[in-house]
Amino acid sequence: MLNNVIAYIKADSRVYSIQINGFTDTAGPSGENLESSRLRAFAVHNYLVSNGVNEAMLETRYFGETEDYLIVRNESTASERDRNRRVTLLLRKN
Repeated sequence: MLNNVIAYIKADSRVYSIQINGFTDTAGPSGENLESSRLRAFAVHNYLVSNGVNEAMLETRYFGETEDYLIVRNESTASERDRNRRVTLLLRKN
């Protein structure tokens, strides 16, 4: 999927900024989850840069298990936790 995003960014000169947001599920200690979301977000950040995306375009943020950003609030299964473990990208265009 990231290769498709990279191709799009390179093809559309109107893209001027990419916001990268990392998230986790609620399993485990909050501090470790925050660090996991940081690592997850910066893995995407570094991949984009290593594939030719201008680093100055990137705004990388991470939220751990912040309740406001959970897709599934009361995780009870592995698949529900999987839905909360993610990185989202927001492409801003002129």
